[in-house]
Formats: sequence, structure tokens, C-alpha cells
Amino acid sequence: MSIASGNAAVPPEQIEDYPSGYPRLARLISAHPSFSIFRRFSAVRARILLYQQDRIAELEETLTMLDEREQKVLFLGSRRRDANPERRAVLAQLESAMADYDDLLARTREALNAQAAYRRDVASLRDWISDSGCLSRDESKYLEKNDLISLVSSEQGVLESMSAAVEDLIIWISSRTRWNFRTPHSRDSNMYIFSDNLIGTFARIILALFASATIFIPIVISSLMSSESARLVLVVLSIAIFVGILSLTSRPRVSEVFLAGATYVKRKKTVVLGTGYEADQPFLHISYAAVLVVYVSGMGN
Repeated sequence: MSIASGNAAVPPEQIEDYPSGYPRLARLISAHPSFSIFRRFSAVRARILLYQQDRIAELEETLTMLDEREQKVLFLGSRRRDANPERRAVLAQLESAMADYDDLLARTREALNAQAAYRRDVASLRDWISDSGCLSRDESKYLEKNDLISLVSSEQGVLESMSAAVEDLIIWISSRTRWNFRTPHSRDSNMYIFSDNLIGTFARIILALFASATIFIPIVISSLMSSESARLVLVVLSIAIFVGILSLTSRPRVSEVFLAGATYVKRKKTVVLGTGYEADQPFLHISYAAVLVVYVSGMGN
């Protein structure tokens, strides 16, 4: 199992030092935020909202009825002189109900916008609970539901989507070398807990190499081509592949996609088609490409 990331007066640092049960599970979850996995309770939230909405609608109807039946028109034209106790009570109930409703709406919107938990994280947490026996079966069933969310920010884009593959790569390297990348959160030899900085560094290196390949490989291929039309086809294909991969593997804004695509087009046109003065300056092309690689790698943050 892998996790990408203590003293009597000071709590113990390692997971196994905590009492079995919720204390140990809570320590595991605190070892890395990706294991902050909880239920969204979408259906329950919707039902409570519907009930609260109808409560307000009912009070609204009562207020309308009181207004229509009011014998003293002066009471309707002046809040200060309104001596109808029933209307005052209904308005007070409405104020309280609306405050609860608005708070529930805001909290529900926040819950609905939360990122769905990654299957890998859910599976790892479920396996750990099953192996350790920390929770009763009934109380661990929440991990089998389909409305699980993660409290981790969803803004890390491609770096987050690459984390599983990066973790596997680090585990593979650790198993074949003496390098120990694990943080000291657990004594369990089957548990790999990595720091966020380590995962991010590996992911950025891989992303930079991949971005470099998508930029430089077409340049090398074009140097072997003598046909201008073939080079033009290569430009179109490489641009389509570059922008497509950029859009699918990260979460860029539309303006960022256009900016990266436009920069890529300009460099590709100059290098592949060999137009203009810049075509005779290979070091300038390399510097432009390097800047673009850094930019694309940064979009994964």
C-alpha cells in the first residue's frame, strides 16, 4: 500500500504507536491529506434542502394570508406600528429558517464541488482497514459507497493524475536499490508513505521530459524531410497532438491552451518550415522550446 505525503504529553509519531481503532485510523489519515476521504451524502443533503425549502414556502404562505386578512392597513404600511403579533412571529420564524436555508445551501454547494476520491486512495484505505481490523465491518462500509469525496484540493491537475504512476515508480526504484524514500510514519514494511515534495518532484521531471519529447522529436524528424508538404503535415499533426495532450492531462484555462498552442505553432513553423532569419539560429529555437517546456510543466501545478 502506498501513500503519497507524534510524543505521552507529545503524541507518538508512528501509526502503530496509537491504540487500535479510530485513534490509529485517524493517525493514518493525518499522515497524508489524500486519505481524508468521506461521504458527500448528496441524497440526504437534497432531502434536507427540500424540507427546509418547503418549510420556508409554508411560512411564506402564512405571511401572505396574514397580510391579505389584515383589517388595519396602517399595520402593513409601517413596521414600527405593526401590532399584529402573529405576523411578527411568522417573520421571526422566516428569518431563522432563511438563515438555516442559506447556510445549508452554501455548505451543500461546497460539498458538491469537492473532488471525488481517487479509487486508488479508497482501495488503499479499505485494504488497510481490512488488514488491521481497526474498524468494525458496519462502520467501515462507508468506503463502499459511490459518493466519496476527498478534501484534497483538485487544482494540482496533471501532477495529481500522475501521482499513482509516480508512486509505483518510486516503489520499484526502492525495491531494486538501497534508496529509502519513505517517511517515518509507519513501521509496516508494506506501507509506503511518501512526502508531497518527493511525488511532485518526480512528476515534474517526468512531465518535463515528456513535454521536451513532444517538442523536439518533430524537430528531429523534420530535419530528415526534404518535402515542404510533408513538413507542413508534420506541423499540423504535432500541434494537434501537443494541444490535445495538454488539454487531456491538465486543467488549463482556455487562455493558457491558446497561449501554449500559439507559442508551439510559432516555434514549429520557424523550425520545421525554415522560414525567416530565425531559421538559421538553432540555439534560439532551443531556448524558445525550453521556455515552453517549463511553461507546460508549470501548468501541472
